[in-house]
Order: sequence, then structure tokens, then C-alpha cells
Amino acid sequence: MKTSDMEKALKFQFELLSYGVTSRTYGKWNYRNLRNRFWRLYRHDCYGAGVTIQGKEIELLPDCFYLIPPQITFSTWNKTKINQFSVHFIINPIRGNQIYRIEATEELEKIYRDITDKSGGKKNILLDQINVIALCTCCLRELASVFKEDSMPEDLALQVICGEINAFYQDPDPLMNIASAIHMSKSRMNRLFHQKLSTSPYQFLLKRRYEYAAELLTTTELSLKEICNIISVNDVYHFSRMFKQRYGVAPSIYRKQPTNPTDKL
Repeated sequence: MKTSDMEKALKFQFELLSYGVTSRTYGKWNYRNLRNRFWRLYRHDCYGAGVTIQGKEIELLPDCFYLIPPQITFSTWNKTKINQFSVHFIINPIRGNQIYRIEATEELEKIYRDITDKSGGKKNILLDQINVIALCTCCLRELASVFKEDSMPEDLALQVICGEINAFYQDPDPLMNIASAIHMSKSRMNRLFHQKLSTSPYQFLLKRRYEYAAELLTTTELSLKEICNIISVNDVYHFSRMFKQRYGVAPSIYRKQPTNPTDKL
């Protein structure tokens, strides 16, 4: 095995988060703006349910499997009762940029039946999990030509990182999780931001946090401590000082002003 192949193999990671069959009555799969750090695999038993991505409705057909990567923001809908099989999992370093439909091959159907068959009495949980992992990886294998081992183009990488920061800026350390998810070192991520945006990922994160804090000040009656907890800032004094540096006034004054100044940084 070549050294490069060994490095790629060592980077490969699969983590099964959850799986199961859920019966959803009419309108009970209506969620907006879903976005997470894990992949989703869906299989429905009938027509009448699907997802909406960038304003386009996509019905999930009952004879297919569907994979949705972590970078996709989507909404869901169902207009009839469905039985939904779903899996949530993390798989690195594979990435995607759209919803993928996989036709149900004989191999996939057999694995799927083994997972969902309830006629055999008590199930072997470990065997179930192995079959679920096999189902996910077989679905990905059907799309092998779509996924490239080359590094993510810089413009796409920047778009993904900014999207992740906008989605998870309330997390305590989203930058570490994002860098790990796209297999990019923090130093390379810093260089990319300075080259493209003339700022750092951390400053981009701070700008997003303080914009949301400003919004909370004018739309809620939350205390400064509560706002700090929401945006993962540990010290109220530090928050007030940084807020004034950005907006020119203290948070308490900003909250009372009819026309609020914008972030200067």
C-alpha cells in the first residue's frame, strides 16, 4: 500500500449516530431549515413525502434510498401517512453538495429487509448496527463516481466553512469541529480567510455572534448574562466591552435606541 493510500485510509471514519423506522401521520414531518453535521439516509414506504431544497420540492420515491450530506440546508414535508426508515451518521472524509438518489439494487434491498424485518422475534442489535453501516456504505459506493478524493476547491471550502459558522456560531468551539469535519488544518483555514475575506475565521465567528446579540437586545428582554450564554461568551464584562468596541455604545444604551448603529468591525 502506498503511503498516500495509507494516509487516506487512516483518515476514514464512520460513526453511526441513530437509525430506525418512524411512522409519521399527515403533516408530522414538516420541519424547516434542517442542517446538521451528519449525513442522513432516508427510505419511505409510499409516495407523498419529500424535501425542499433551495425552493425546489423533491418527492422521496418509495423504491429508492436518499442521501443528504451535512452541508445541505433543507425542509421536509409529508402529505400522507408514511413509514420512514432513516439513518444519521458521520463519514469522513467523504463530502457532498446535493441530495443523492440511489436506486434500490438487489443487494441494498436484502440489507434493508434484514434491518427492518420484524418477523424473527428478538433482534440482534449488534447485527442490526452492522447491517445499517453496510447499507450506508453500499449506498455511498453506488455514488463512487460522484465523490472525489481531491481536496475541496478553495471557493467551495470557504462557502462550506462560512455556512457552518452561520449555522453553529452558538456552539462553544465551532471552528475546531468545522476544521475536523472538512479535514482542513486551522492554519490553512486561517490563510484561506485572510486571502479571500481579509479576516480570520475567529473574527468572522465573533461578528456573527455579536450580530445575533444585537438582534436579541432589540427583540427580547433577555439579560446580558442570558445573551452571553446563548452566544457562548463566558464573561459579561468582556461582552459589554467588545460590544461597545463594535457598535460604539454599551449594550444597555443600544437596547434603548430607536435607530441602532451597525457593527463597525
